[in-house]
Amino acid sequence: MAGDPRDDLDGFLAEQTKSPAFAAAYVDAISRSRVLIVLLDAKRAQGLTTEQIAEAMGVKAKDVRAYERGATDPRLSMHQRYARALGLSIHVEIKASPVPSTKESTE
Repeated sequence: MAGDPRDDLDGFLAEQTKSPAFAAAYVDAISRSRVLIVLLDAKRAQGLTTEQIAEAMGVKAKDVRAYERGATDPRLSMHQRYARALGLSIHVEIKASPVPSTKESTE
């Protein structure tokens, strides 16, 4: 149905990100997605298969497929192991957030 407000993702996000908790969670989700996109681009560039990545990681291919689909909420160690299978490493930078912390928003 044209004009359905449920189809307005930009409007929805604009409204929802007024909530500091939602905004922080959204920023976190985007950051996690970027990590996966970079790793998948590197996998394609190297011409590797999911099975090859799984073997290098020492895990089952089904688990790597779920990770690649974004169907999991992986720990940092999973990203690091995947990167290592590609001959890459991940470096973490911790800095002040542009989004107020949940603690700040409740005060």
